[in-house]
Amino acid sequence: LFVRTGNQYVDYCKKISKINLSKRSANELAKIYDQYQKICVRYTFFIWGAYFLNEFAAERARKLIEKKATTNEKLHDYLDAVLTPLKRASILELTYNVSTKKLNERGIKNLYGKYKWIPCLDIHNKPWTFKEFRNHLKDFRKNIQKNRMSYSEALNQLNVNKEERKILDTAKFFAYIKDLRDDFRRKGIFYIQGSLFKELSKRLGAEIHDMAYLMEGEIKNCLVKSLKADKKQIESRKKGFIIMYDNRKNIICLSGEQINDGLVALGLMKESISVNLQGTSASRGFAQGKVAIVKGVKDLPNVEKGDILVAVTTHPDYVPAMQKASAIVTDEGGVTSHAAIVSREIGIPCVVGAKTATK
Repeated sequence: LFVRTGNQYVDYCKKISKINLSKRSANELAKIYDQYQKICVRYTFFIWGAYFLNEFAAERARKLIEKKATTNEKLHDYLDAVLTPLKRASILELTYNVSTKKLNERGIKNLYGKYKWIPCLDIHNKPWTFKEFRNHLKDFRKNIQKNRMSYSEALNQLNVNKEERKILDTAKFFAYIKDLRDDFRRKGIFYIQGSLFKELSKRLGAEIHDMAYLMEGEIKNCLVKSLKADKKQIESRKKGFIIMYDNRKNIICLSGEQINDGLVALGLMKESISVNLQGTSASRGFAQGKVAIVKGVKDLPNVEKGDILVAVTTHPDYVPAMQKASAIVTDEGGVTSHAAIVSREIGIPCVVGAKTATK
């Protein structure tokens, strides 16, 4: 069901990319946009469902492994074997191809055609240009981890029974599903941003990346009434915003000076910051280096070779910077988070769930 829903989302986006939308009326375009939103929202349930189920399954597997492991010496090897996804997600498959194959110009172009959509996390994130892709290739190279414990070896050494095997199988499966959900999302965004949102941005008089700061109702209202987007409002939201329900259950977006009022209304207080950071070890090892705090994609160029990359979380866009880092620390995530899996794959230390590391 998850795979079918993900494919439905990508297929709809691909279908829309083949239509000449400039000849469609405002009402027709509104209907296409409305249908896209429905499919997108449905898929979003699966995105978050997979995320939370993965967290639950991984934590259950971790506790079982800690209980079954006779010594702590092999604990990380067991975790690595069990929580490595069934298959490589696109970003890891790309890394593997670049690291293990001698690529000529034709091979690089084939890889570019296959993976250029990877940066498309949202409609304001552009796909790679061929030049950008070539420049990134050197950062995708990794040391292949040899003599890693296989899943079957881990199962044998842990001496699991039928029910325990089911727990570990489930965790391994959801580690893969968690990555696959992101592949569906980015492929869909790649197709829809250059078609539907390109046409919407023309009619609303806003840049494509600015469309990410408009709500669904605002887009449809501007479209059917032939209005232009409020650029002043967009610029305000770029600096920060809160989306919440009001007392009538209407979705509202607060920005600028309204943000403080919203935080008070929601009862949110500024969290105290602990000097003593604690998290979960996701990939073992020791490292020392300068801290590079990454709060978003715009901070990635600041990461230099040997730095300790400290981030709220990581996703495929971060991989080139992660390749340069000597270790990774994240505020969020568990032992099957993106940071954890990539760190184990490239063989660098990683601590996840440190909560306030970026602060």
